[in-house]
Amino acid sequence: MTTENIKNKVWEKEDNTYRFIDGETNYGCYIYRHPRMGHLCGYVDIPANHPLFGIDYRSNIFDMVIGNLEVHGGITFSGRLENHYHNKELPDYLDDLHDWLIGFDCNHVNDYAPFRPYDESMLIEFDREYRTADYVAAECKKLAKQLKALENKELSVVKLNSDLGSDSVELSCNECGKSYYMDEMIELDDDKLIYTCECGYENLII
Repeated sequence: MTTENIKNKVWEKEDNTYRFIDGETNYGCYIYRHPRMGHLCGYVDIPANHPLFGIDYRSNIFDMVIGNLEVHGGITFSGRLENHYHNKELPDYLDDLHDWLIGFDCNHVNDYAPFRPYDESMLIEFDREYRTADYVAAECKKLAKQLKALENKELSVVKLNSDLGSDSVELSCNECGKSYYMDEMIELDDDKLIYTCECGYENLII
């Protein structure tokens, strides 16, 4: 079934990029049209002190932090973007000293991507819908609110630089302050270390 959005080709009346500040969280929000498929993607810019800053969305640590975070199609991006449209209002994502984005896209099984070829059966079987800029903006605001709630969450996360991977590195429990050395940590997998302090607090080291 062809929806009104698809029938009217509403994407032809939309811009390829949008930028706004969410009034409730003061987070920057960005909407970006995929240059090949034509669907819209939404992104929220998080500050450097956020526990998800610099964390790949595919990592176990990211999953531990976000819990039941909800947004259209789930999180499908973290990092910086290339500015294919050369829009000067968008940040310079190629600068490592700047922003980190958490994003989602609207190219899932029930979505319609305007530049992607479909046969009629694919449209009918999956009841596809084109997600408009207004829809994506609302999802960005919803995502921003959830990310803001995580900003000051006590996750006991300690980020280590690659040159600090020695067993001699001393860390402190984020709850009681007791000091430990890296050789006292228990390795769980390739990207996660955890230790339980005598006070019972679990400390996660990235």
